[in-house]
Amino acid sequence: PFVDVSNRINHINSMLNRAVPPVGVLPEKINFPKVETQIMPNGTQLLIHKSGSEDVCRIDLLFNAGSRYQNNCLEARAAVELMPEGAGHFTSSEISEHFDYLGSFLDFTCTSDFARLTVHTLRKHLANTLEMLELVVKQPTYPPDEQLTWSQNGKQALIVSLERPSILAQRSLLQALYSKMHPYGKLASPEDFDMLNCSGIADFHTNRYGAIGATLLLTGNVEEKEAKLVEKFFGLTPWGIDKANVQSYPQPNEAKATNLFIGKPNALQSAICIGRKLFQRNHPDYPAMAILCTL
Repeated sequence: PFVDVSNRINHINSMLNRAVPPVGVLPEKINFPKVETQIMPNGTQLLIHKSGSEDVCRIDLLFNAGSRYQNNCLEARAAVELMPEGAGHFTSSEISEHFDYLGSFLDFTCTSDFARLTVHTLRKHLANTLEMLELVVKQPTYPPDEQLTWSQNGKQALIVSLERPSILAQRSLLQALYSKMHPYGKLASPEDFDMLNCSGIADFHTNRYGAIGATLLLTGNVEEKEAKLVEKFFGLTPWGIDKANVQSYPQPNEAKATNLFIGKPNALQSAICIGRKLFQRNHPDYPAMAILCTL
């Protein structure tokens, strides 16, 4: 039958007074998911978050291998992103085909403090996925041809990004807060990609990756069987660095409130970036502030 949509819309609008904002209601209780914590035999911390009903799981590997630990720009990022481009006796294409055949997806993140590898896979293929992932994480070969391709692509991508006002605003804010010499304010330039070499990347991996100080997060519809598989490949034997080497960093100079204007001729858009320094992660208000920023 024919429905008069316009009459329904008018009826709904007549019930709402759009000049009066809705009443804000705070939730009475927030149910945070429970996370099991284990320390595996080799000292690696394992966090288990059981959720969902689908036969899919996710594994995150977190290392103290962010950019603030590197001696040269981009070494930290290259060390994690080039891991699947060659490991053990496997080539880049063979590693890619292995994960594709299993329906697994591999992703990487490198921040100022941490490097993270994330893999999504079907629960029935978890063992085969972890077997290759172990090789990728522990025995990357960093082939020179793959590093050259990665550098060329990354350099071109950064050149394009530096044309965006939003990127320029974010970079300028970080350097204003921390200075260009501080690890948090020292940002890569296109020329830094030309200075990379495989030996420096391999040395960074040797000095920053290992069982001690690492954290693994297993998420999804998982049970004790899946936790044992993770322990088998990443939790039984020591590997890599033999101590948690979390280096301190210099305290930045106190930044004064100021306005910065960065000119970008012929830009189609403008960007505004506002920020300030707050407390560190060990402050009791940090979790609440992180949630607030997410919302």
